[in-house]
Parts: sequence; structure tokens; C-alpha cells
Amino acid sequence: MVGYVLKRILMMLAGYLVAVLVGLIALVVIYMVLSSLPGAPGYFELMQFTPVAVLVVPPLGMFVYFLTIVVTGVQTLVFALIAEFFSLRSFWLHMLFGCAAAAAGFVLL
Repeated sequence: MVGYVLKRILMMLAGYLVAVLVGLIALVVIYMVLSSLPGAPGYFELMQFTPVAVLVVPPLGMFVYFLTIVVTGVQTLVFALIAEFFSLRSFWLHMLFGCAAAAAGFVLL
């Protein structure tokens, strides 16, 4: 029983870490695409190379990765415990919980 619970916790942690990394990469790609569009606002011209620096410069990337984990970690843990306690394993529910955790992290920043 303890092994099963430990395995579930480790799978949730691994999924969370991978999701944060994929979100970081997706954000960089979105900024690169938006900055290359014709008629893009001046904001995107300023941000054209900064997101790429997050991926190219490892210390900067790790700082952003760690900051994201610190800001969204507690909310994600609470949502994961709620889902596990009530045995809610729906894809859409986890998407909703992830959206709520990201929005709460954005508000915290």
C-alpha cells in the first residue's frame, strides 16, 4: 500500500515538473512567433530575444523554472491532493486544476 501511494506521488511530481518545462518552452515559442508577425506591437519586438535567452542561458532558464515551481507548487499540490482524495482522474478536471494553478501563480507574481 505504501509503495503504491509513493509511486502515485512520484508520478504526480514527475508530471508536474515536465508540465512546467513544456510550458516554459511553449511560452518561448509563442513569443517568437508573435514577434515575427508583421505589424506586431513594439512590445513583441523588445521581447524577441529575451525568451530565447531563457532557453539558451542555463542559469537564467533554471531561475525561471525554479520561480515557476515556487509560485505554482502549493496550488498544484492542493489540487492534486483533492483529485486523489476524491479519486477524480478526469483529463478535463486536471486541465481545469492546471489552469486554476497557473492563474493563481500569475496573480501571485
